[in-house]
Amino acid sequence: MNAERLCLMLASLVLVAAVQAGSDHGFAIIVNKANAMEALHTAELERIYRGSQERWEDGQKIVVINRPVQTNIRRDFYKFLFRGPPSLKFFKPSSPIPFKTMVIPSDMAVVRFVAHLPNAIGYVTPDQVDDSVKVVAIVE
Repeated sequence: MNAERLCLMLASLVLVAAVQAGSDHGFAIIVNKANAMEALHTAELERIYRGSQERWEDGQKIVVINRPVQTNIRRDFYKFLFRGPPSLKFFKPSSPIPFKTMVIPSDMAVVRFVAHLPNAIGYVTPDQVDDSVKVVAIVE
């Protein structure tokens, strides 16, 4: 493990928390390497996945990657972040229009997508992270 990656993982301890029963591996929150974000607080992550924060600090639109509703990783992610089921739906602020995320089925596909799209954010199992993306938080 290189020093830069170790520093990023240590910086992400802001968000480290135990997911209640059912998670075997936890998850890593990843962004594109070009993203200026170094660590992400739980409150900001929740705003992003609820659709109430639609832009990064630099003004770029966030592309939110989610996993299929029936997957264990989405169940664990929603249990951790929203304390609710993976089928929760969110709406754009002051609107009846639902907030839509891009659903990608596998860890490998999420990593590849985030690596190629500068404004993307996603979550994968930590053992699937490689040096093509930046880890901004780890939840074990």
